[in-house]
Amino acid sequence: MERFNDLDIEKIYCGLIGKIIGVRYGSLVEMWDSEQIREKFSNVDGYFQEYHDYAADDDLNGPIFFYRALKDCKDYSKYGYKDLALCWLNYVPYLHGFYWWGGYGVSEEHTAYLNILNGIMPPLSGSILQNGKVMAEQIGGQIFIDIWGLIGMHDEKLASKLALLASSVSHDGEAVYGGMYVASMIAAAFDAKSVEEIINRALNSIPNTCTYYKMVKDLIAFKNSNKTQEECFEYIKKNYWKDKYGGNCHIIPNAAIMAYSMLYGEGDFLRTLRIALYSGFDTDCNLGNLGSVMGVFTMLKNVDYKTWILPINDIVCASSVLGYSNIINVPSLAFDIFKTTLRVTNSSYNGKYSKCLNHNLDDVYLSFSLPFSSSGIRSENAKLKNENESLIISFNKEAEVYYKTYYGVSDFSDNRYDPATSPKVYNGQTIYVDYNKNEDADVYIFYEDIKSKTKYISNKNVKEFKIDCNKDSLIYKVGLIIKSKADSSIKLNSLYVNGKVDYEINFNKEIMENYSLYHNEVRQCTYYKGIWQIENNKLVGRCLNNGQLYTSKPIKDFIFKTNIEFLSKNNAGILFKVLGVCRQYQLIFNENEVCLYKLFDEKTLLFKNKIVLNKANDVEIKVIAKDIFIKINNDEFNYHDENMIDEGCIGTYVNAGSVVGFDKFIIKEI
Repeated sequence: MERFNDLDIEKIYCGLIGKIIGVRYGSLVEMWDSEQIREKFSNVDGYFQEYHDYAADDDLNGPIFFYRALKDCKDYSKYGYKDLALCWLNYVPYLHGFYWWGGYGVSEEHTAYLNILNGIMPPLSGSILQNGKVMAEQIGGQIFIDIWGLIGMHDEKLASKLALLASSVSHDGEAVYGGMYVASMIAAAFDAKSVEEIINRALNSIPNTCTYYKMVKDLIAFKNSNKTQEECFEYIKKNYWKDKYGGNCHIIPNAAIMAYSMLYGEGDFLRTLRIALYSGFDTDCNLGNLGSVMGVFTMLKNVDYKTWILPINDIVCASSVLGYSNIINVPSLAFDIFKTTLRVTNSSYNGKYSKCLNHNLDDVYLSFSLPFSSSGIRSENAKLKNENESLIISFNKEAEVYYKTYYGVSDFSDNRYDPATSPKVYNGQTIYVDYNKNEDADVYIFYEDIKSKTKYISNKNVKEFKIDCNKDSLIYKVGLIIKSKADSSIKLNSLYVNGKVDYEINFNKEIMENYSLYHNEVRQCTYYKGIWQIENNKLVGRCLNNGQLYTSKPIKDFIFKTNIEFLSKNNAGILFKVLGVCRQYQLIFNENEVCLYKLFDEKTLLFKNKIVLNKANDVEIKVIAKDIFIKINNDEFNYHDENMIDEGCIGTYVNAGSVVGFDKFIIKEI
């Protein structure tokens, strides 16, 4: 059954861009008071800071990764708290990045995460009983909730149901009602005729006896009694301000700012966000939620593209454990959310974006079919304009346009939530480009290695180019070089990278990405837990318990080779087909044993064998279809898994105070 149309996909996209605008606009003055913001930024039109590339933020990490709980659930009819708990454990790094790790009993996400890790499962993990009323009713119940409103478009009942489950992982009481309310506002915004309708439909999703409901109704009544915007803000400070509620950042004062901003925002996207911004308190969270609601509702009409949308460039860099998944193309995210809606509602779609739905979220597939989308394409010497579902590239004589396929420390302006990535593109793959050009223009495809600064350029006017370079190259750009004798333009329709990887990571050529005293990453890698460094030309890992590091794109059939050196003790190993912390295969060495485990939410021992280990050991893992072939020095083992994990990344493991070293990774898809 077809319930949805092209406009719904466009509204999802506008909701996402609206969310990012709000978070980016508000993040610099988070937790400032109104007077401070007005004093410093009263005459600023636009973002308060120019970012090189905007780093990860908790308000974006949550929505981007939490809906994977729904995607990863094979049977939606059984979807529930367990899926969400596993999602937290699977994608969130241990006490770094992703959230504000303010301490157990201080940060609600930190508290709930440790509760789940220690077997206190939701909804108890976020409950008033477990954590106390003040902790359970902080703002986090609604700041990550936007995704459920987008998935539940037009259907506040579905949106609030999904939000109830998600918010209850870490919150309770008023915070959960806030999550249900915000998700319902976003769902209602898809077809509501006014802001007042959005608010009233959302109120129907929460109990009329709760403080949240009563506060919103009170502000509606206050506004309808012909009170001015200034009078309403003073009324909020008198009746609903932070001095009336406990904790670091309670939901009610921030919810009051949101309701007030929508009531006086006159249905205008930027006016609504500005009212909330200059009210202070948790500005990035409040503006992020408002940006989602108003982005869907207004479709960003009358929002200046150059000032607000262009700086985002359709890219979000996140901080999950999986570096390959941390470079997010916003149009791809919009299409993936829509696919999730189709699955949840058992609906079909046959519209103009059908081709875009054939690609996965993590694919390097750049489409320009959505209004004003750029899909991360950038240029220093060409003008880019979205027009008729293509990107028009205008230039004088010569220009370079490109997509960044790796981000490191030098790319970001800050390090608030530990962004970290693995490359999106590798040797052995092929770049496919669809374009239309004028007769006077010549087009060359290129890719660039960040290590050697070598740029590899195709023959002119081809539409595909295989990546064939040094196997230990790190590809950080793919794009086009365009030449003509005068002013010219081309129309770029799509750019897609696909194919089997064949590459190496030589750790004697790798470096540390040193973001701060507390945040250091091995280039190309991300980690869950442990200390991972480059020492004596090797990747060296240390951890007391369950240290894991990951790299590569998800691969299916492959050959992987490395040398593992036990520097102290020998409880360590290799991970493959990694889909996160809780979904992977583990080849573990311990004393004179080798064990193969499968983790797919639960841990299963597949085989155990005695083995004689050296200090340094050559290891080869080959996976073909449902068969795993393992060679350790001269010993060979194999295992047939009828329920093989389809694909995943490569990783390493260290445990029980061991210290382990790796010289290189050789990875080849077959």
